[in-house]
Amino acid sequence: MDLNQYRRGSDIANWWPVLKTLRRPTLRLFCFAHAGASPSWFRSWERYLPTNIEVRCLQLPGHGGRFREPLIDHIEPLIDTLTPAIVDLLDLPYAFFGHSMGALVAFELTRELQRKGRSLPRVLAVSGRNAPDVIDVDPPLHVMPDSELVTELRRINGTDEGIFENADLLSLVLPVIRADIRLCETYAYENKGLLTIPISVFAGMDDGDLTQTGIEAWRNHTTGPYSITMYPGDHFYINSNTAEVVERLVTEFRANCPAS
Repeated sequence: MDLNQYRRGSDIANWWPVLKTLRRPTLRLFCFAHAGASPSWFRSWERYLPTNIEVRCLQLPGHGGRFREPLIDHIEPLIDTLTPAIVDLLDLPYAFFGHSMGALVAFELTRELQRKGRSLPRVLAVSGRNAPDVIDVDPPLHVMPDSELVTELRRINGTDEGIFENADLLSLVLPVIRADIRLCETYAYENKGLLTIPISVFAGMDDGDLTQTGIEAWRNHTTGPYSITMYPGDHFYINSNTAEVVERLVTEFRANCPAS
């Protein structure tokens, strides 16, 4: 893959649009959404966040305001292009929160930052995903015909039903979701050493895509503290527990930034 096609979009504003501009933030939270989603998925978080935490939400090529750019459907080129786009934003204590696909991207980005000797997130919060070394035994979704993929998307309950009922809109959205799912399903974990920071796991109690073993396996990826917080709901439990999730995340973030 020719990474030069993404260089023009490697600036901070493209990759990391800010949820709300703050005059003097003292902490920074980076949010990574699930397959097919854009930064707008985190819009409702604004009302629950303290005024000193700036939120930056990852916007991938081909998503949202970058819809004209080529999609990235494998993890390696994504991390290669994403890493230089974040280093100038690591001047404040920060945390990562990633949901589903976003958890995988946040994890791999953290490992790359550690490998390069950069400052690391005070907390890596991963949501709605088994640990990266847990093999998914389900049939791959990214190779399914459109009709079958739509059935699966309806099952996990994360896409607005109106999109499925609008053929033109679906034709625009489905390739984006498929590319993101391909990124996840072609991912192959490699042991590159352990992280040294806290990992906090968030999950829905009725998320059929997760296993208790898979959730607990995140413990094996850091020498730092580890915790699990479960909420009522399915894979998209956050939609009905937003205030509680943000409160818990902020509490853990601040606990690891005592001077902020």
